Amino acid sequence: MAWCISDGYVRQVTWNEDTELITLMLWGPGDLILGSQATFECRNETTTISHVSLEGHTPTDVERHEALKRQISRSMEIMRISRIRKADDRLLTMLRWLAAQFGRVNSLGHSLSLEDMNLTHQVIAELTGLTRVTVTKSLNKFKSLAQAIPMAHGDLLLPHRADTDGFRACRSVTENSRHRQGLPPGSSPHDRGAAGYTPSNS
Repeated sequence: MAWCISDGYVRQVTWNEDTELITLMLWGPGDLILGSQATFECRNETTTISHVSLEGHTPTDVERHEALKRQISRSMEIMRISRIRKADDRLLTMLRWLAAQFGRVNSLGHSLSLEDMNLTHQVIAELTGLTRVTVTKSLNKFKSLAQAIPMAHGDLLLPHRADTDGFRACRSVTENSRHRQGLPPGSSPHDRGAAGYTPSNS
């Protein structure tokens, strides 16, 4: 017997002597959690990240084989990312991997729903082995460099790598235009008539 995830996200974790969580595996919609998951010799725990809907399923040999292949591949990738030394590189690589695995692709890049996956800064910290403070600082840095762009409904756009410079240049041109018009950063020309707007004297 196995469990098929129809909605939500599940992770398997272990922990070290300092009780720090180490992520071993992640599952999402459409994935099979095999009944033998809890037979590993190392101490581990399978927990939900978000609200989860499961359905019992008896897999065929082919389905079981594919599920095991997917699990090994994902676990190896999670371990590889966790060994990246520089915090910024590790976090950005993890976000891109999560978006590629569980997000949506479009012409601009991969869109990752932080809300649907319940990816709080604390959860992201646990997934990457970083502190919550480091995650918050790095995310703010990525946003300023257009490496991670906040979208509607709690989505985060991870642009195709070749497009990052274009997003950054577009943002720079926009901010320069606002400056020439005497507008504060992040505002628009329509704000001139808004209550509380004070033109710049520069």
